[in-house]
Amino acid sequence: MSFQADDVGPFWMTPEERIKIKYDVIQPGAKTKMFTKAELIAKLKDAGVTTKEKLSDVQIAATNLGIPLQEVVQKVKEGSLPCI
Repeated sequence: MSFQADDVGPFWMTPEERIKIKYDVIQPGAKTKMFTKAELIAKLKDAGVTTKEKLSDVQIAATNLGIPLQEVVQKVKEGSLPCI
């Protein structure tokens, strides 16, 4: 469900609940996100390497160039307003 900044919000919630869910909330901890094949190919392209092989081949090429295969991102509970 998505709302605009000037929307009152879901009618079944109290005003306090609406404010709590309006914005993204950073949660404690982090999670590991693996890069997709497309993301790795883009990183390889930036390094001057072009390839359209299987994912495993792309991962090997990235590892050989020192490009990480994953990243650690902060856990976030998304709010009801769209990110701009």
